[in-house]
Amino acid sequence: CQRSPIVLYNPHFSLDLSSWTALADRLIAHCRQSDDYNLIVAPHMRLFANRSDEERAAWMAKAVPDKILVDLGSHRLVDMTYTKIADIYLGDVSSQVYEFLYWPRPCVFFNGHGAEWRDNPNYTMWTFGAVCDTPEDVFARLAKAGAEHIHYVARQRHAKEAALGNTGAAAPAVAANQVIDAIRSLTAIPPSGALQPQYR
Repeated sequence: CQRSPIVLYNPHFSLDLSSWTALADRLIAHCRQSDDYNLIVAPHMRLFANRSDEERAAWMAKAVPDKILVDLGSHRLVDMTYTKIADIYLGDVSSQVYEFLYWPRPCVFFNGHGAEWRDNPNYTMWTFGAVCDTPEDVFARLAKAGAEHIHYVARQRHAKEAALGNTGAAAPAVAANQVIDAIRSLTAIPPSGALQPQYR
């Protein structure tokens, strides 16, 4: 049978910007009561860096085997494990959305701090998917995220290219040439020709 989509919830660590306080508990409760999604709760690891063991344990206890995963500090928060496997990104202002967009997929954002985000370059990421002002709107938009992705995919691809550069087969040679150029600029070594990508 077809599995439920995996939603990656990735809130920012700064509570002035984060959706965590307004959304996290309600999102987990919603997903507990619904079979529509599997949920990965994976905040920026700094969100829980200074919290007590008791508070960590209370949140970890909200996990549900094979349905809701809560990760507050493992290496998987930063090695793209979750951004690779998720089907839908749900967040606020975390830059990790750009990792998720390595393969463009549906995104939903929660404006939990009342930002005037339109035409604001600091919120460019919020042009990659629907922006919600209430938890109820988040739940409704998650249900439509797959169908609405067509409206955002071109913008996502452009943002991926702008943020990550060339990620094709020639990327290693491009990166190597940039390192060589940087070393030459520091050591005054004259150029001796660029590396060329090797194909087999």
